[in-house]
Amino acid sequence: LASLYIGSGERERELVEAMAAGARSTRRQTHLVLDRWRASRALEARRQAGAPASSLEILAPLLDAPRVRVSLVSAPRPWAAAAAAA
Repeated sequence: LASLYIGSGERERELVEAMAAGARSTRRQTHLVLDRWRASRALEARRQAGAPASSLEILAPLLDAPRVRVSLVSAPRPWAAAAAAA
């Protein structure tokens, strides 16, 4: 599964729980690829409400699941390269 991020709503929680249960009960491998910046961006209002604030917090149950890999990728930031060259 490749995505910019995973939301923090009820459907997303159900998806993660199903992936974790599937990883424990089958030999299927799961690989998630997410954008590092968007997946780690925390929404302070959600955190204050006691809800998971970022995709990474939603994905926490998968970290202990067997045969599950979560990868975070970073796209090159063109403005950073331009600033470094100046």
